[in-house]
Amino acid sequence: MLLKKMNTLDLIKLTQNTLILTPNERLSRRLHKLYGKQMAAQNHLVWEAPCILSISNWLRQLYQEAIDSGLIMQLLLSDIQFQTLGQTLGKTLFKNKDFIQPQKTIIDMLKARKLLKQWQVNYSENLLTETYQTKESLLFNEFISMLENELAKNNYFTIDELPDKLKQVAIAKIMNVEKIIVFSFDEVTPQYKDFLSALEKKMIPIQYLDWRTLKSERTIHPLPSLEQEYYAMANWAKNQLSAGNQNIVCIVPDLTTSRPLIARIFYEVFHPQALFSSHSMSPLFNISGGEPLSNLPMFVALFNFLALFQEQANYQTISQFILSPFIAFAETEKFSRIKLDLALRNTVLETCLYDDRLLLDQLAELTPHLAKIWQEIRQNEPSKQMILPSSWINWLTQLIKIIGWPGERILNSYEFQQLEQGYTVFNDLITLDKFCGKITFTQLMQLLKETANNLPFQIKTIDAPVQVLGMLEASGNLFDCIWIAGLTDKAWPPPVKPNPYIPYELQARLNMPHGSSRRQYDYSLFMMQGWVQSSANVHFSYAEYEGDEPLSPSPLLNEFAAKITSFNRHEQVLPCHLMLKNQVEILEELPILPCPFTFENAFGSSLFQQQINCPFQAFAIQRLKSQKFEPPQTSWDRRLRGKNLHAVMEKLWKKWQHSNTLNALSEEELDIQIDEAVTAILKRNLFSLYKRSHDYFKLEKGRFINIIRDWVSIEKTRKPFKVTEMEYKLSCTYQMQDDSGYSHEINLNFRIDRIDLTDAGEWILIDYKTNEEKPMHWLNPMSKPQMPLYATHFEPHFDGIAYACLHPASQKMHFAGLSREDNLLPDVKAFNGIKETEINSWNKLTHYWEEQLNIVASDFMIGNVAIKPRTPQTCDNCHLSTLCRIIK
Repeated sequence: MLLKKMNTLDLIKLTQNTLILTPNERLSRRLHKLYGKQMAAQNHLVWEAPCILSISNWLRQLYQEAIDSGLIMQLLLSDIQFQTLGQTLGKTLFKNKDFIQPQKTIIDMLKARKLLKQWQVNYSENLLTETYQTKESLLFNEFISMLENELAKNNYFTIDELPDKLKQVAIAKIMNVEKIIVFSFDEVTPQYKDFLSALEKKMIPIQYLDWRTLKSERTIHPLPSLEQEYYAMANWAKNQLSAGNQNIVCIVPDLTTSRPLIARIFYEVFHPQALFSSHSMSPLFNISGGEPLSNLPMFVALFNFLALFQEQANYQTISQFILSPFIAFAETEKFSRIKLDLALRNTVLETCLYDDRLLLDQLAELTPHLAKIWQEIRQNEPSKQMILPSSWINWLTQLIKIIGWPGERILNSYEFQQLEQGYTVFNDLITLDKFCGKITFTQLMQLLKETANNLPFQIKTIDAPVQVLGMLEASGNLFDCIWIAGLTDKAWPPPVKPNPYIPYELQARLNMPHGSSRRQYDYSLFMMQGWVQSSANVHFSYAEYEGDEPLSPSPLLNEFAAKITSFNRHEQVLPCHLMLKNQVEILEELPILPCPFTFENAFGSSLFQQQINCPFQAFAIQRLKSQKFEPPQTSWDRRLRGKNLHAVMEKLWKKWQHSNTLNALSEEELDIQIDEAVTAILKRNLFSLYKRSHDYFKLEKGRFINIIRDWVSIEKTRKPFKVTEMEYKLSCTYQMQDDSGYSHEINLNFRIDRIDLTDAGEWILIDYKTNEEKPMHWLNPMSKPQMPLYATHFEPHFDGIAYACLHPASQKMHFAGLSREDNLLPDVKAFNGIKETEINSWNKLTHYWEEQLNIVASDFMIGNVAIKPRTPQTCDNCHLSTLCRIIK
């Protein structure tokens, strides 16, 4: 069984009555493709497929033939069946034991069993000697004994035992080959060697061949950072493709971790136009080591849907479900569902029941199709009982039909392959009845997520000319050129990771994978020697820094003679930036964008505040209708509390109407009326919170009562008054004529929180605030126009304006305002003029406000859209920075 090197590979001659075994499926496909080319070169139109298989596929094929021939009567468990059986037995084992991560412990012990099978170690003989008796080995033996007994009792066996099982039967009877070639293996495990030796003893010749004999030119590239290293690798691959090479490979040892960054960079380099176009493209490269199925949008949508059945579903889960394109009528109701999401975002708390009354009302009003789906979902809720996985999958299949997953639009090839793989998960779960028994809905969710998380999705594509592979996937192949990245001393050789349930000394002595530093060094060096012999053009690279931390090259690079070079930094510039140079269009900023002569809809008082803050802010919000995408409310914020305080005060004053009624109440009667008003308002507006958490509702109710009680004590100190209006609606119109003689007009609608009339005939305008406000903002310069706007359009006249500052009970509550005369309101003094101005009377103050408001209105109507924030703090509270692009 001597390993032979080949300078040329004649597959036609080599495969005659011969089975070729490869270490992986990728090399098997490559040899099939090469065989086809050689047959076509000899003018064959059709030919019989050669017998070239990866060793794992060959063993499965032999098992199936042995089953059909009656040579094996045992059932081979799938990976998920074996893992589920192990987890079920583990629950029994750990029932009275204290383990932080029992699931990980089971996974590690199953991996240990696999290693011992591959290295043909009898754990009962080797692990239970006095030398190796540890807490871990005793636990492992207890678990393995339970597992082996369960397998034997049910006549099961696992993929780890397949070579041993096949060796025990007359497998030569079902093999139609005269010879076996073990082709381009980096390492053959003792278990495989023993199996192949058994075949050799049965007169089936075994030959070991390797075609990696190339002499290579090697280059080492130190790059400043990991990102620049990947850009250099991507640019190099693109240049090699342009030079005519069609078999280019990039090897990344930690591909699983780096895959998202590599995918982004390769798309930027190979398909820069994809950044500016929505149409799908056929990539010139393929990245192996796919994402877990559970991370893909289609399955995120499915898991969000299932999460709605849990006791509490948060806003994020509901939002993702509503906006998912994988739900029925998603395209038909696309914009309505966006409106629904915005409505919920602004009105519900972070945690809400999926049958929340507010949610159902919004569904029925905005999205009738989704409302119907919601109704059917509620009629098919999951069982509260424990049932078998197959019964759960039947229920889930019906629910999937109800929601129309994966949606109404036509799936692209990428999504269709995801769907196919998803159904294989469902089919796998159906087979678990005997291995885990009856489970709850929560356990079903956990099982689904674990299965999907352990199943990487790799898109099936035609062989791309550029392949990005992990360390083992490139094993045994030949390439036009190779780039191996990530060769720092931290990453290569990979760190030692011995299995905790196999004695470390035993792993080191038997040279098990990851078992010792010597094994890691030797195996990594052997892998590099294989890569060097796989291509005539070999490039190594490493990053010099990870953030601020300096990195060193792998010591293994010293084993290979190579020239050290540095990449031209210009080649690492993002391709989209290079392309943009030819696409940039220079636009002249227009500070004036004239308004329409009239607007269809009326504005609110916020228009004036925005125009004063920054003209562009008013333009973007009022004319472009830009809205801030508010984060969901995770708790009661000031805005929500203020809204409910308004409602409580309105309810109380509708009942009292006059201060005399308030003053006539006893303390006990006042407390009862405040309690009733607060309870009614909070139950009405915060129904879901009341239904969900009585303790939290009680806490908020007490807080409201304290605030209202403290505020009412201030109202009782005032001279007699009557509340004549609440939420009083006012309308007004501003007009102007521009330099061209055209007339412009805007209409405003706004509401005054409350209007009081004293018994002496004085009118007072009041606005409730839950934060600190100061009347100085109404003076020169006028920076907050809300109250001046109310005052100048209220008829017949007004004698005072004030904020009612309803702070929490821990702070001082007060009126903050201006009045014509003293003692009109507590803490409010009469206006006595503005220093260094001619505004020295109440009437002149009113006239000043009218002038300032006219200037602001004209500024908006004439079309002033200059990006000119009033203060630096204006930008801190503005959501338009990505639109105006101001440099703060």
